[in-house]
Parts: sequence; C-alpha cells; structure tokens
Amino acid sequence: MHSSPQNYPSVPPQGGPGYAGHESTSRKPLILGIAISWSMAIAALYLFSAILALISGKGTLLRYIATESLGEVSDSQLEQLASDPEVTAALEEGYGAIATKATFLLVAGMAILVFTWLSRNGAAWARALVLVTTFVAMVPASILLGENSALAINKILPTGTWLAAFCAVPLSLAVYVLFFLPPINRYARAQKLRRQ
Repeated sequence: MHSSPQNYPSVPPQGGPGYAGHESTSRKPLILGIAISWSMAIAALYLFSAILALISGKGTLLRYIATESLGEVSDSQLEQLASDPEVTAALEEGYGAIATKATFLLVAGMAILVFTWLSRNGAAWARALVLVTTFVAMVPASILLGENSALAINKILPTGTWLAAFCAVPLSLAVYVLFFLPPINRYARAQKLRRQ
C-alpha cells in the first residue's frame, strides 16, 4: 500500500546566494549616504560663498580700490572715498559683476541642495540632475576665482567667499564618481523593481 504524498507548505528560502543578493540590494548602501552628505556640503559651501559675496562684496571691493589708490586708509577716509562719484561708479560696476556671478552661484547651490535631497533613494534622474547642477555651479565659481586671481583675490573678494568656492570646486569633482558607483546603481535598480 502506497502512502499518498504529503503536501507541505512551501517555505521561502532563508539563505543562499540569491537571497543574500536580494537583501544586500534592498539595503541602502553606505556609499550613497556618503555621496549625499558630500553633495550637501558642497551645496552649503556654494551658498555660503554666494551669500557672503552679496553681503560683504561691495565693502571689500571699496577697500581694495582705496588701498590701490591711496594705500592704507582709515574708516573715515573710506567713507569719504565712497562719496566720490567716480569711485561710486567704479564700485557699482565692479560689484555688479560680482553680484551677478554670486546670484547665479546662489541659485545653482540651492538646486544642488534640492536635487541631492531628491536623490536619497538613488533615483538615476535625481543623481543626474545633481551632476548637472554641480557642473553649472562650478562655472560661476571658477570664473569668480579665475578672473580675480590676477587682482589679489583675498582683497577683492571676502576671504570666506574665496575660500568656500576654492574648496567646493575640486570637491565637486568627487560627486561625479560617488553618485554612480556600482553599489548605488544596484540599489537604484532594486528600488525601481520594488515600485513596479
């Protein structure tokens, strides 16, 4: 007499390479957290650089003009010089050029911040936009650094503006690598499959 086959409930596998692979891709990789933190820091540097240029750029430029013309001057002499129509015209023209680039940098820095936040789940479109806006922000930052380098950067631009932009430009290059490393790409594909 043959015993009838018993039906056992199917139990999902708890081990094996396939299971481990699925588990590893569903967990957010550490490198994504590092890339997001790095990108946020770059955005903060660009924002700090731009805001400081807009707030203190005119005063720093005026002192540079005064120093180049008269040498070291006191605050009272600086105020008198600022009332001169020719100096005022030169100051407005120079500050206008700096303010235009700083405003562009400010907008780009805010865009980096927004797109970095949107890329926290590894979405490829958000990571691509982070790279685009980071590149866009590098343009005015590099121009600010480059065109003022021959004119004593530390005098024409506020020190914080120059230093923040100087640090952010080379650090931005690392974002191009970090955001598209294989672990992040695998995680993004796994997240996309889970949403389908």
